[in-house]
Amino acid sequence: MKDSFLLRLKYQPKTLDEIPGREEMVKDLKEMAKSNDIPHLLFTGPKGFGKLEMARLFAQYVLGEGYNSNCKIVYGSDPLTQAERDETRRLSYIPTSRVGSTAGRKFTWPAFIFSRIKPFVELKPISFNPYKILIIDDFHLLSDQQQGFRRLMERYSAYCRMIILTDQISSIIDPIISRCNIVFFNQIPYSAFEAKIGEVAKQENLKLRGNIPKTLYIATNANLNSAISYLQVGSLVNPEITPDTIYQITKDDFQENVGNLLRNALSLKTNSLRIPLSNIKKSGRFFNEIIEIMGEEVYNLPIVEIKKASILEMLSQIDFESVDARSEDLLLDNLVHNLIEIGVKLT
Repeated sequence: MKDSFLLRLKYQPKTLDEIPGREEMVKDLKEMAKSNDIPHLLFTGPKGFGKLEMARLFAQYVLGEGYNSNCKIVYGSDPLTQAERDETRRLSYIPTSRVGSTAGRKFTWPAFIFSRIKPFVELKPISFNPYKILIIDDFHLLSDQQQGFRRLMERYSAYCRMIILTDQISSIIDPIISRCNIVFFNQIPYSAFEAKIGEVAKQENLKLRGNIPKTLYIATNANLNSAISYLQVGSLVNPEITPDTIYQITKDDFQENVGNLLRNALSLKTNSLRIPLSNIKKSGRFFNEIIEIMGEEVYNLPIVEIKKASILEMLSQIDFESVDARSEDLLLDNLVHNLIEIGVKLT
């Protein structure tokens, strides 16, 4: 396979054994796979800690050559298209021409499950694989459909296993949690992070000055993918990468994501919110930093001053309320909701 121009893809782990800093977790998962008694799994931990990567490579380890046919990854943050909603609505009505007691009746199907999940779980595994594996990222965003997933777990338990990924385990209902083995993801050790950054720098002949691994570890909250991306960008900015180079890149990247989030929310471009919102959450920055940057970006908006003032007032109020808040993710989601409400008034 041709090497990717993007270093984070080039150095992406290809097997479980290549995942740095997760040796004990990998060992436990392999033993689980060898027992031929794999439970449903719930991976929980902050964004950017490798939950999806671990789930994908574990599924490849279990399914082998049957991976492409028997594994599916769905994203709770990816909204249904209008076509998917229309199809769900159409198929929820049983025509009167059908034979049986359900003819002429209308059923209310959970749209996400009906459109994206049931077609996969209803079919038994292809080839000699004992299981199909369904990976659901950002599962907490499917709060109104979790009971439906619980029923699917029970109905198709003979051959389908789910791997649920979330950074908000408190948003998962107890019947789901009780049916899963929980795996907690923490920061990878600095030693593993440092070794990987050193490997990339050596292979790519990058010149590092100062303690770049430590700088990246702090700036990215131990997110290796982001760190390798910043390393690549830094090499393009300056042949000799310094801590100041990294700090400037991370600041500019963070400001760009906050600005995109602000503009897309006000423009009601809801389908374009997922990427900047995800990047901001992965950055590990404090909520007051988001508010500060967003306040600066407001002054650059092409709207009348009185509208800018209303946005700044809203930001000040949310910033005040954040003092007693427990979850910064919920604060950020509330901020986006308020921006969309203001965007509706601007149209």
